[in-house]
Amino acid sequence: MTMSQPDLDAAAPKVELRAVSKRFDSKKHQLSVLDQISIEAAAEEFVSIIGPSGCGKSTMFNIITGLEQPSAGDVLVDGSPVTGHGEHFAYMPQKDLLFPWRRVIDNTTLGLEVQGTNRRDARRRAAPLFETFGLEGFERHYPWQLSGGMRQRAALLRTVVQDRSILLLDEPFGALDSLTRTEMQEWMMGVWEQFRWTVLLITHDIREAIFLSDRVYVLTARPASVRLVVDVELERPRSLNVAREQHFLDLESRLMEALREESRRSQLGELPTVE
Repeated sequence: MTMSQPDLDAAAPKVELRAVSKRFDSKKHQLSVLDQISIEAAAEEFVSIIGPSGCGKSTMFNIITGLEQPSAGDVLVDGSPVTGHGEHFAYMPQKDLLFPWRRVIDNTTLGLEVQGTNRRDARRRAAPLFETFGLEGFERHYPWQLSGGMRQRAALLRTVVQDRSILLLDEPFGALDSLTRTEMQEWMMGVWEQFRWTVLLITHDIREAIFLSDRVYVLTARPASVRLVVDVELERPRSLNVAREQHFLDLESRLMEALREESRRSQLGELPTVE
C-alpha cells in the first residue's frame, strides 16, 4: 500500500515570519533592528506582538507589507514566500489618517480607489459595512464630526473593505482615552468573531493583547528577537469579565514581568530609536 504525502500547504501557517533580520547601514555605523524574528499565525488566528518602545515592531510590519526588505529571512503566506508589495495584507497604522476634506464614505473607499476601483463601485462595497462598524447614518459626515472611537472604526472599515486575507493592526487604539479604548477592544472582539480575519496586532497594552488574542509574542529590546510566546487558553467569545479569571491574571503577570525587563534593557541602550 502506498502512503500519500502530507499536504504541506494545509499545514502551513497563514502568515509566517521565518528568521527575519533587519540591519540599517550607513557610513558611520551599523544599526541592527531585528534579529532572527520568527512569528506565525494560522488562518483565523488573532496574534498580538508586544515589546519595548523602539524595538522595531513597526519596522517588522513594513517588512511584511514590502515597504522594507529584510536583511535576512523570509515572509511567507500559505507557505509561499511573499513577493510584491503587500497584496495579501491590509495595514492599519497607529493614526487613523482620515482625510479631513473627504466624507467618511469616501475615506473608507480610498484603498479600493487606489487599487483601481471606481468610486461608485467602491462605495457600493463599503456601504453594507457601515451598520456593522457602528457608522450607519454618518456616511456623509466629515472626520472632524466623529468621535475618536468612530474615527478608528472608520479607519478599520477602510482597512477590511479591501478584502485582504491578513490584517496588520499597528496600535490602532493607542491614541484613545481609557474608556473608549476598552469599548473599542470589546467591539473589536465582536467583529472579529463575525468575520474571523487573520490578524497580527502590535500593542503596548498587555490586557488588550490577552483579551483579543489566541497567542502573544514578546519581543526583546533592540535588536529585537522573540523572548517569549504564550498561548491564551481562554474560551471564545470573551467578555471583559474574562480579565478576572486566574489564567488571565497569570498571563498578565508573566507578560508584564518580561516586558518590564526588556524595557529596562532598552532604556540602557544608546543607539537612536528606530520603529
